[in-house]
Amino acid sequence: MAAANISKKEAGRDPVVKLKDMFHFIPTKGRALFEMTVQNILYDKKTLIFFGLSMLLLIIPGYWAYTWTDKSIGGISLFVIVMLMVYLQFIILYACLLFGASLFAEEEEQKTITYLTSRPLSTFELVLYKYLGFVVSVFLMFLVPILLTFGIIASHTAYSVTTDYLFELGQFIGLVLVAIMAWGAFFMFLGAMLRKTALMAGLLYALFWETFVANIPTSIKYGTVNHYIRSLAPTSSSAASAGAYTDWGPALGAMIGFTIVCLLLTWYVQRKLDYN
Repeated sequence: MAAANISKKEAGRDPVVKLKDMFHFIPTKGRALFEMTVQNILYDKKTLIFFGLSMLLLIIPGYWAYTWTDKSIGGISLFVIVMLMVYLQFIILYACLLFGASLFAEEEEQKTITYLTSRPLSTFELVLYKYLGFVVSVFLMFLVPILLTFGIIASHTAYSVTTDYLFELGQFIGLVLVAIMAWGAFFMFLGAMLRKTALMAGLLYALFWETFVANIPTSIKYGTVNHYIRSLAPTSSSAASAGAYTDWGPALGAMIGFTIVCLLLTWYVQRKLDYN
């Protein structure tokens, strides 16, 4: 009895358990799948690597604050560079690749997909709840380092400038969520379709399409997610009016449409498979 009480107390202190308790609005039959996905991702060794790398990146604003002079780059400009060039174009992209492509591949490898498909869930619900668990987990994985980065920069930035930029901070956080949703849906579809070769195909896609093609100043860039991410960034409004980026409304619509299409394609692929 005492051991059971101790385990309950330990569970109460577990941040993952507390996180899962926040999502009781999810229908009962899908909650277990959602919770399992959250737990699998947050307890994965890859999560420790990505979170550790994000915390290590705090060296950048830390060094800027330590060596700050009147001639230093503006703190807000530094935050924009870190968000666009480091987080959105590199770390979050590859986190979505590794976790998204393995959402169904790992279930098959561990022989747990048969159990999942035997539950009272439709194929679409299976895809949807695993996807939601992925989005929540990866988003929370990067939220703390991003807020700490902004906090360090804000400590060496004028109060009036910092408060004026809080709205843009919220926009960047929303942009991170949209990027995770879009790339996560795509890589989940890639994993469902290609299985064991999904990681290699996803790596080629990330390196060539989202990194190289997205920077080519031709109309082909409109076929990359990175273009719309940059278009949605708070600092892209003047560039959008000049034609360098897509306007905010169409860019957001393109991201949402891309996400929905990828989810439907994943559902289409999964429903044709027989795991029994």
